[in-house]
Amino acid sequence: DVNEAVCTEIVLLLKRALRQQPSIRCEVYDRLSAVIAGNRKLHPMVLQLLEEQLDLVYEDDENLLPPLKLSECITTLPDYSFLKEPLPNLLRAILHCTSIIREDEEDDSSLSKLTDRLRSILVRTYKSDLEDWELDKSAQFASTGSGSRNLVTAQSLISIIEVLLQNIITNARGITEESDSIKKLFFILNNITEMLNEKQNAAVLRNKKQPAPARFFSLGGIECLLRFLFVDDMSEHEAFCSALRNTTNLYTWALGVTTEHLKCMRLDHENRNSKDDSVILNGISHSLVANLSKSSSLFKDKTSTVLLRIVQIMKLSYLDKFQEYCESLTCESHDTFSSRIFSYLVKSLEEDDYEESQNYLSILSILHELEPSEKFLEWIKESIKDDGYSSAFTKDIIIILLKIMRELETDLKVLMNLAEDIHLCLGDIEDENYSQNTQRNYKIITENNAPRVCLALGQALERILHDIEWGIQVGCSEDQADAISITMSKLAAIFISLLQSQTPRGTSTIEQVGKIIRIYYTTFTLFIKHEMAKINERGTLRSLEKLSKFVGTQLNDSLYKFIFYIETNDEDSGRKKVAATIKKQVISVPSIIYALEQCERNLILISKKAKTVDFMEFFKRSTARDFRIKGDFLKSKNSESTDNGTQPSKRRKVSN
Repeated sequence: DVNEAVCTEIVLLLKRALRQQPSIRCEVYDRLSAVIAGNRKLHPMVLQLLEEQLDLVYEDDENLLPPLKLSECITTLPDYSFLKEPLPNLLRAILHCTSIIREDEEDDSSLSKLTDRLRSILVRTYKSDLEDWELDKSAQFASTGSGSRNLVTAQSLISIIEVLLQNIITNARGITEESDSIKKLFFILNNITEMLNEKQNAAVLRNKKQPAPARFFSLGGIECLLRFLFVDDMSEHEAFCSALRNTTNLYTWALGVTTEHLKCMRLDHENRNSKDDSVILNGISHSLVANLSKSSSLFKDKTSTVLLRIVQIMKLSYLDKFQEYCESLTCESHDTFSSRIFSYLVKSLEEDDYEESQNYLSILSILHELEPSEKFLEWIKESIKDDGYSSAFTKDIIIILLKIMRELETDLKVLMNLAEDIHLCLGDIEDENYSQNTQRNYKIITENNAPRVCLALGQALERILHDIEWGIQVGCSEDQADAISITMSKLAAIFISLLQSQTPRGTSTIEQVGKIIRIYYTTFTLFIKHEMAKINERGTLRSLEKLSKFVGTQLNDSLYKFIFYIETNDEDSGRKKVAATIKKQVISVPSIIYALEQCERNLILISKKAKTVDFMEFFKRSTARDFRIKGDFLKSKNSESTDNGTQPSKRRKVSN
């Protein structure tokens, strides 16, 4: 039989591969289940192969502990240790292959030997102490040196227990014996994990370039576990589920494992199995939402964080299934997933849990992109009228508001109001009484969060300027050019408020303001050049004249004050970090001056070409400036001359 000959050749290749280095053996073990799934002829041969591999590490004497010869599988060198026989991968391969054969074959008597051994490994594992595995609690746990063997032993034992846990949970029938086994295994797992957290040399691990060991408890296992914890309400499973729910740290551990898997999925989202993973993520989301819906829900902030990451991955990798995903998470009291999350947001704000609230806000923002919600939009508009939120939460609200405003292509009035409120909260760089007796547009903006809001506003303005620049480059009609002029005038008014604001020196906020004002003048220069090229066709735009007048009389004046403000040494800038940041911001001043000078240069050129209009009429003629005025140095010199009694000389007018 040709097929049998091919199967024999495959098994010979597998045996040869299992004599190679550990990394190759890991790959073979992890893919054995896929090999036998497509060919029944391979079942007995692969079973025999797995039995032979297990014989090498299995302790036959039932009275001896531990059941596996883990210490013999670890090779110790002077600098480090490694697992020469990947025991966790072998156990996982056995469980996967036996599961496939049990489904395909009517007679599973061939599995009896492996099944008995797996049962013995399970029972003897939770009977074994850590000392039985030659795990020294008093020794160090490090990736190099004397503690490396201890670390490899601990990590291997964690992986073995995760494999055994997954096997019980995914095949659980809801009986008490199973819950007892899960609790005993998890107790050992939790102890090892806590010991590693306490004694592991984190600094050495960070310097080691090897990646952290992979999790052997899969997302499919997490889905089953969370279903038992929060969804399963079958009466015959009541005792089983209750035992799991009362197991200390089991849920937090499950969330941690889920988070690690989700991080890997984000990094490798293009190579995922869309069908399997999306179904599993849907099941996990059901359990998380069920937990959040309970009045006494557990670890809501961590639960909402995991839910947010799942929503992000569903949008990133499974956009075609996202609508179906959202529809599956509705309930009787909420007809949409958005309204359900919105109810959680309102409740978390009532409890002043801003970490949880930020997660819900981010989820709603993602859902709003795909299916706009009027209710959510109205809530955003109302929220900015209230105060009392944390700075981080306020910034998130403002970012979402700006994003929505941009999508709806609304007027720039909201941005103007935000800029005015930032100016009021931070104060004016010249007028100390500027903010007194003045009503804010949005109470959500305070002195504490104004710098963060300013940063978010600056990023939104930068995107608007890039859109305008793109519109100019692709070409625009006379009406479109008029619209650009009007928009640029409104943006100039916004920039005046930001430039006049007493933004804290040495922060990224003031750096952002300097960046966007430079982009504004660069965009204005590009617009002038565009209109200069069209001047013979349609003449000069009246709106461009108004824009030039406004920039020359208002914006430029605020810009010079802003430059003087950031060049002036701050009393609190003695700290090295702040001083270095201020120096960096001062260095960026020449690029702003250059952008302004290029703008003025092109206004002069278009004025010459237009002949009838002087666009530079309201600009103060500036000279090239490649130096900065040291205000603090001048003040010190003035004070020195005053202390020495030196009076400034009086000049006498010479008569002719």
